[in-house]
Amino acid sequence: MPVDRRSTERFLRALYNLGQKGRPYQPEYLQGDFGSDSSLAQNGVRVLYEEILATANPKHNIFQTMEDSLREVCGYDVDDLSDKLKKLAEFYTVKGKPQPAPLLFAVHTYYALLIKLLAADIVSSHSNMMTRQVENCSTRRPLRN
Repeated sequence: MPVDRRSTERFLRALYNLGQKGRPYQPEYLQGDFGSDSSLAQNGVRVLYEEILATANPKHNIFQTMEDSLREVCGYDVDDLSDKLKKLAEFYTVKGKPQPAPLLFAVHTYYALLIKLLAADIVSSHSNMMTRQVENCSTRRPLRN
């Protein structure tokens, strides 16, 4: 389908009307349900951070390979625990002395997963071959508190 004014309006209308259980994907709903102040984001980032620190398997320590990317692409100082990073760790209720690289990786991973799930849900809602991805994920066990 060509990307033009008509197809863009059609996409935006579809996006506006989508949503699990009739809830549209509007910014205020997304912010309330998944934004940084939501319990899902608070728990999600904290659990990701804790799991990154707890893993002993080198295959699962992908954040170590991401340190250079965080430094070069995002301009983050992953070696120094700045006041901003301390506040970020406090915001996500990280226990102990926060480690910058795993913390930033956990935050980025949470939002990357959210965007991918939203995209999958939007695509799956227009395809008979795919089940609703967000519904599939919501039937899995919840994040621990």
